[in-house]
Amino acid sequence: MRKVWILIALSCICIAIVFGFTEHEAKDRNLPTTKSKPDSFIVSSEAWATQTLQQMTLDEKIGQLFMADAYSCRSEKHFKALANLVENHHIGGLIFMKGGPVRQAIMTNRLQAMAKTKLLIGMDAEWGLGMQLDSVPSFPRQMTLGSANKPEQVYAMGKDIARQMKLLNVHLSFSPVVDLNTNKRNPIIGNRSFGDNSALVTSLSTAYMKGLQDHGIIANAKHFPGHGNVGKDSHISLPTLNKSLEELDSTDLVPYKKLIAEGLQSIMIGHLNIPKIDEQKNQAASVSKILIQDILKAKMGFKGLVFTDALNMRAVTKYHKPGELELKALKAGNDVLIFSEYIPEAISVIKNAVITNDFPEAELNLKVQKILEAKHKAQLHKLQPIEIKNLVSQLNLPKTDDLLRQMFADAVFTKGNPSLLLNPSDKVTFITLNSGNTSFFDKKVKALGNYPIEKVTLQNINKQTKQLAKLKNKKLVVAYFNINQGISGKVRTNQSYLNLLEKLNKHNQITLIVFGSPYALPKFKSVKNILLMNEDNYITQSLAPNLLLGNTQAKSISQSIAQ
Repeated sequence: MRKVWILIALSCICIAIVFGFTEHEAKDRNLPTTKSKPDSFIVSSEAWATQTLQQMTLDEKIGQLFMADAYSCRSEKHFKALANLVENHHIGGLIFMKGGPVRQAIMTNRLQAMAKTKLLIGMDAEWGLGMQLDSVPSFPRQMTLGSANKPEQVYAMGKDIARQMKLLNVHLSFSPVVDLNTNKRNPIIGNRSFGDNSALVTSLSTAYMKGLQDHGIIANAKHFPGHGNVGKDSHISLPTLNKSLEELDSTDLVPYKKLIAEGLQSIMIGHLNIPKIDEQKNQAASVSKILIQDILKAKMGFKGLVFTDALNMRAVTKYHKPGELELKALKAGNDVLIFSEYIPEAISVIKNAVITNDFPEAELNLKVQKILEAKHKAQLHKLQPIEIKNLVSQLNLPKTDDLLRQMFADAVFTKGNPSLLLNPSDKVTFITLNSGNTSFFDKKVKALGNYPIEKVTLQNINKQTKQLAKLKNKKLVVAYFNINQGISGKVRTNQSYLNLLEKLNKHNQITLIVFGSPYALPKFKSVKNILLMNEDNYITQSLAPNLLLGNTQAKSISQSIAQ
């Protein structure tokens, strides 16, 4: 009998060793003391992925390679098309684009319920969820963040974006953009870039990446190996980057090397033709084995997920047939195919390539294993439906608004003598140009009546105005709204407004408020006193009048920004 008890005691000890701690230790660690089988979260991502992969059919494995574009603003017909891809073609994920948070949450819950292997959800959210969704605030564009150059704020932004994404069961952000904005005529990068200095871009990109990844969201650096020095839009045609590997290594690749060393989890490959590296005619980096396998993976040592840029872009669809494009992208070294236009056809082509060993199943398995490991790390193996109640209010916490106001305030620049801004003895006329929604600015200007200023008049003037003579020799504040709100460096200004501004500037003391990026400044070289707000939104409109009063600090515009 004594031997039996000894055996039982030894068995209990063994069980405690297998579980890693005794019941007493569990209490000390405030852990549950249940005697049931340990939850799947203690299984490693690699083990879970391997087990899941072994249970998949060939069709299911191929489907995991695709992330389809989803829009919560579209009709039920669009949803049914996505449901077909999920249920019948076993796609691995979705990229949510335009819509609203509640609508997206409902659609996500419905589609996840249909998925045998839960979907990896991504969003193109470079300046936060507001880039795609209504009812959610937008963070500053990366060019604005580059003007402020405060890594700690960029980290805080990444952290808050991660918080918002988790509320929507989003697992991956296609950010940061790490392209160096060295071609100011670039039609596709522009204010999406932190700047043209590799050290600045590296510092802020690293902060953004860590803010996301430290808080459970996969970051994605794009567009490898560097989209900043091209003159064409890859949505329309294939841009050419005339740089050697040595030139890229000392410029565009600098941020990537740092981010990879710091644990970057995914990269997007750009649709760029780089003839000095890959001589094949009309070869995009996104389908180049030299760029992906030889340089990114072998030379730079990247082990994370590799995503194509959108496969519906003319830069690649012009030169490759549906299905053939996706297969070539996989052979080049990509793991995930996004925005494929013809997913069922592509799956058929890839399946045939696997069967004929043109694309070995062992290589397919390695890619799917990586995808499944990412899904486990994103906690998809124990996914819960999105909570709809109070979702919008949770996405719009006061702390988010506080962070936004501080970030935009720190990115404001001034040109000229601050003493020429408003002071208590001023009598000032306010003029608005190119006005769209200026309600936040108007409200703040009217509130200046409480300040000891004799009079503030808000007027709208166009090229037919007869008020120019009445304004002669007066002190004016001219607010120019909605400048350069697009992505590219192209500045949208009205020539009649510019002519009016020149006339006013000859006979008046003017302070110009520019609600736009530094790209606009060359249009206003003759104006001595400028407030550069970088962007036009409810926060910058609210900030500007206080800046005129000197209640908020702003940095002087440097020569490099003004040019």
